[in-house]
Amino acid sequence: MRKRTMKALSLVLALLMMLAVLVPAIPAAEAEDTATTAVAEKVSEIQPEAEPEDEQPIVKEEAELTDTGAEADIAEEGAVTDLADVGATTTTNTLNSTHSITVASGDTVAYEFGVRRWNGYSYLTYMFQYQYSNYAVYEGTGSCSVSIVKNTNHSGKYTITGLNVGKRRIVCRTVYLENGKYFYHNITLNITVTGLATPRISSCESLDSGVKINWGAVPGAVKYRVFYKGANGWTRMYDTTNTYVINPSVNSGATYTFTVRCLNAAGNIFTSDFEPNGYRYTYNMATPRLTGIVSTSAGVKFTISAVPNAKKYRVFYKDGNNWRGLGDTTTTSFTHKDAVFGRTYLYTVRCLKSDGSKFLSAYNNTGWTHTNYLGTPSITGFTDSVSGTTVKWNAVSYAEKYRVFYKNGNTWTRLGDTKSTSFIDRTAPVGVTRTYTVRCLNNAANAFTSSYNNTGWNHMRYLGTPRITGFTNYSTGTRIKWGAITGAEKYRVYYKKNGSWTRLGDTTSTSFVHTDAKPGVTYTYTVRCINKEANRFTSSFYGTGWTHTYYRP
Repeated sequence: MRKRTMKALSLVLALLMMLAVLVPAIPAAEAEDTATTAVAEKVSEIQPEAEPEDEQPIVKEEAELTDTGAEADIAEEGAVTDLADVGATTTTNTLNSTHSITVASGDTVAYEFGVRRWNGYSYLTYMFQYQYSNYAVYEGTGSCSVSIVKNTNHSGKYTITGLNVGKRRIVCRTVYLENGKYFYHNITLNITVTGLATPRISSCESLDSGVKINWGAVPGAVKYRVFYKGANGWTRMYDTTNTYVINPSVNSGATYTFTVRCLNAAGNIFTSDFEPNGYRYTYNMATPRLTGIVSTSAGVKFTISAVPNAKKYRVFYKDGNNWRGLGDTTTTSFTHKDAVFGRTYLYTVRCLKSDGSKFLSAYNNTGWTHTNYLGTPSITGFTDSVSGTTVKWNAVSYAEKYRVFYKNGNTWTRLGDTKSTSFIDRTAPVGVTRTYTVRCLNNAANAFTSSYNNTGWNHMRYLGTPRITGFTNYSTGTRIKWGAITGAEKYRVYYKKNGSWTRLGDTTSTSFVHTDAKPGVTYTYTVRCINKEANRFTSSFYGTGWTHTYYRP
């Protein structure tokens, strides 16, 4: 009796050692002779891609095989194999049989096999599923149920439900022990699961709310599942009956890879394959531009180029080497209210999420330079009068006040301030050329709000131009008369000789006698104001003059 027991223990030990060597993938908990085993192992090392992570893997519960429904029973395809044909003359013997079947996604596949009892005991060692090396699928392996009965014809039933589109290989191995020898029966079932067309992502859009993923409708599809590829492979995002989803969990400038797969209405069976390479997309709205920068009395006003789908913008100015935010706007305009006149700024702008939580676009790091000045006033004309020289200029948008200058030597000298677009220089000397310029000023008159024309505009102040009013012939010559000019101190009379004006004489009166006039000769005369020292003209003159023929009475 003791010898028998020791012999049995030796056989069991030998069996365990052989299994450890020959079948390294056997689960820790071996199936007992009469146990029902549900085992489904992935052979991840031959998968071409990482499977999508899914918080709720699509695997149906274990189901009993029935004779109705969408099941495909392949027991009639020669699945019963007699191990007696192998023989028992070697230490190990193997019998392999392979079967193939095509089913639709969602069908239940049942595989039954039976073997005639071999003298001794038999053990189901393991059962597993793996994929072809050139296919990748997402979900788990389904369910498996196998029963072995001692000392009778052995039978096994393999049932897999929740099949998704793709190709599968089921391998069932049974190990038999007889007289210290091991025999193996490998039954392989290749399953091709057909389904709908593979959905293809057509485009992605950067929105304020996130990235919108679009794909074409698949005929017959009732639901879709969207995945993104993360560090650990494909990760489930959303299920939807639409042909788009919006993923808010994106960052500006980041690149993402997405894919889509058809799903049944219950959400537990994939009904199509998927694009294993996915659709790569970098989330970024277009970079906004500053298309207009204008200095106003209220500050520097910006015009921003509208970016499609953008709901908010943030404007920056550069302070040293750092960009500092000025403020946000939901429109395409913004005013830098605290801008200092005369200071040069560098600005840029960036799209912002509507809630202000993150940026949605890149920005122009070069920026746009602007010196905070209004337009430069330009002098348009002068008018001389007894009061002085009136200087006129164009109105400058947003200008509150103007300051007028004249050049004294090399220095600009202030004449006065005005809110008008003209100013009278009451100090302008008659007959002297002055150079003028104008600059914008704030209302408080304590800061310039524009630049100025440093060259300036030249003008000589003149009195009114004398006009000859008549002639009288005397025996002593021709008397010439003209209208008095206000402010005039003296006049100089000319006649034209050989095409040039020739001086006749000076007078403080408004008439002059041409004593050298020749009878019968026609003369052309003109008059011009001069100062009392007779060394400077104080008016212009009429270049065409007035003609008169002298006749001695």
